[in-house]
Amino acid sequence: MWARVTTQGRQIRLTPNMVDVLLNALDRPVYPVNRNHRRTFEALQSYGLLTPVGYEKWSPTGEGWKIAT
Repeated sequence: MWARVTTQGRQIRLTPNMVDVLLNALDRPVYPVNRNHRRTFEALQSYGLLTPVGYEKWSPTGEGWKIAT
């Protein structure tokens, strides 16, 4: 099931995998495990919901935190 959210004045659809990544990133920085998973992280970054914080580690932005909670 896709989740529809509004961020930065536009409506986007998040896949179940994207929602799972956002929820996991609330507790600690997360990292992609393979190339396909990395594309999910890059898509979330393009929506402004995740940001890289170190070598292969990603954390939610303020907007990503708000959507995940």
